[in-house]
Amino acid sequence: MEQRRFHNALRVLLNLNETRLREAGVIDENWGTPEASDRDQVGSFMENPFREAIRMPDANFDRLWALIESRQPTTSPGEAI
Repeated sequence: MEQRRFHNALRVLLNLNETRLREAGVIDENWGTPEASDRDQVGSFMENPFREAIRMPDANFDRLWALIESRQPTTSPGEAI
């Protein structure tokens, strides 16, 4: 991944809200519900999205990644974003 896209991905991750995460299927019956863990994953995600992204199940992370990628600007090769 190019440096600017990575930087933008970090920004996107910090700006996601619970509604958007639910719509994208990141928060589902496997992650993000009190029944799935003895802690509040959604609250923890809002406090530290980087740590929670690492902790979430692979399928949920795949949906999170797709959401982040969908918010990346499109550029031509060699163009900066």
